[in-house]
Amino acid sequence: MLNYLQKMFIGRAQRSAIVRIFFAMFFILGSGAFGFTVWAQTTDYPWFAVREDGSGPRITNVQAAFTNARTLTVSWQTDIPTTSAVEYATRAQYQAISNYPFPSYKEDETYATNHIVTISNLIPNETYFYKIRSIDQNLVETNSPINNIPGVSSPFPSTVVAVSPTPGSILGTRMVFSWNAVAFVRGYIVYFGSAVGGKDIYSTGPSLNLNTNVSIKNIPTDGRTLYLRVWYYKTSSGWSYNDFVYKAFAPTVSPGGTEISTNPGSNQSVLGLAAVSLAGAIKTLFQNFLEFFGLGW
Repeated sequence: MLNYLQKMFIGRAQRSAIVRIFFAMFFILGSGAFGFTVWAQTTDYPWFAVREDGSGPRITNVQAAFTNARTLTVSWQTDIPTTSAVEYATRAQYQAISNYPFPSYKEDETYATNHIVTISNLIPNETYFYKIRSIDQNLVETNSPINNIPGVSSPFPSTVVAVSPTPGSILGTRMVFSWNAVAFVRGYIVYFGSAVGGKDIYSTGPSLNLNTNVSIKNIPTDGRTLYLRVWYYKTSSGWSYNDFVYKAFAPTVSPGGTEISTNPGSNQSVLGLAAVSLAGAIKTLFQNFLEFFGLGW
């Protein structure tokens, strides 16, 4: 304390002795008798607050919440600048702990009074135990009481379980394929081809995309079997995929040699079918007319 006061008043000889004594008594009584926080200048972090009585920082306003099933955010405040750290463990790990520290932790060595720590890649539906650790400029450490928070489940399934159109459907020349969102994915890639896992007809390319639908055109109309593969990537487990099988549309031929298209993906095919049906009706009516008058066909 004496060294601190000497540094503080060097070069201030012009001040009266009364002012010097007043400030000296204030700091001595304030920091020693009443535990006031004083500002201590350091080389690395100028004008950071530490407690001259050696007591640690005070942790208040602790809050914790899952932002999704695998991400936990913990926030708190300290009365003086400190580092930020959260130690955490699953229920099974916590019950097995005989000595600290916890098996996992997330730390930020930046000095601050408002603290937020985000922990990722947690286990869904798992209860986590955690405690906060804050260290001030004097390397005095304060730990919060141990808290726990129940885990949450993901609103999405862990794999692709539903796709449209229904697998096994006969496809038109242009189709929109859609599927359910998958929990915790970073993106999707889609292949569509004539073989399992093939992409000779369509591919979204190497870049991940969070869209859960694709529009594919120029689908063959030769009756072949077609395959849709939906790839998805998770940080925790890497790449996975699901395959779905479809049938290409195959035009039929009428007894008179006229091609009849019933392609569900083409408006022109519907008009073509209507025209063929109308021509057949006119032909039948004309045959009946000739037979009525005994003229034959």
